[in-house]
Amino acid sequence: MKYKDNYESSQINVNILHKGLYSKNTNIKLRESHVDADQGYNLFEYLYDSNEQNKKKMKTKDAKEKKVVNLVELVKLEDDIQNYKNEISSTKLIVKLDVEGSEYEALLGMKSLFQHDIIAVQWEHHNKHKKKVPFLKKYIELLEQFGFCIFILGEENLLRIDDNYSDHYDIKVAKNGINVKKTGDYKIGKPKCMNYIALKTDVYLDLKKNKVYDFLD
Repeated sequence: MKYKDNYESSQINVNILHKGLYSKNTNIKLRESHVDADQGYNLFEYLYDSNEQNKKKMKTKDAKEKKVVNLVELVKLEDDIQNYKNEISSTKLIVKLDVEGSEYEALLGMKSLFQHDIIAVQWEHHNKHKKKVPFLKKYIELLEQFGFCIFILGEENLLRIDDNYSDHYDIKVAKNGINVKKTGDYKIGKPKCMNYIALKTDVYLDLKKNKVYDFLD
């Protein structure tokens, strides 16, 4: 496997689809973001929150403020990708997830692709979602079945956590944040958001051999 530092823009084709990834094919309503127009949308119906009272409050507030509501299609990646099989039949996939607390559900919707198609998955855990999302161990157990190694994404390093797992790495569990020290000056402080990446074992070993990234095992 060869890696290049630079790519010409002409080599990259991007097709943006207004869809979300989930564990089933369905639709969801999204409202305009209260944060910033560039931030996209906030959930109108909480995918991971069955509290009907919360939903009712949100709908009432949106009605008063005359918020624009958009209907968005949610898809299982393993189903939706069949529409593009001719284009990517020999292509390995790298998945980047940022779905506001529904990352585990999105992973469940692509399980059949883990064996042969997907070679890397990146996701995050944010403090604001830590009461809703599953424990980190659940993500690791799912991905390990398909030969993935799991790492914390540091500023300059990747810290492997699946082979010597501790709840200390889980932002959901750590009451005072995560403070991991390794050799040298490497340190993960107490962030509001933790980023994780899962790499297929052969990809991880190849990256390590070619010194593409600094791995802390």
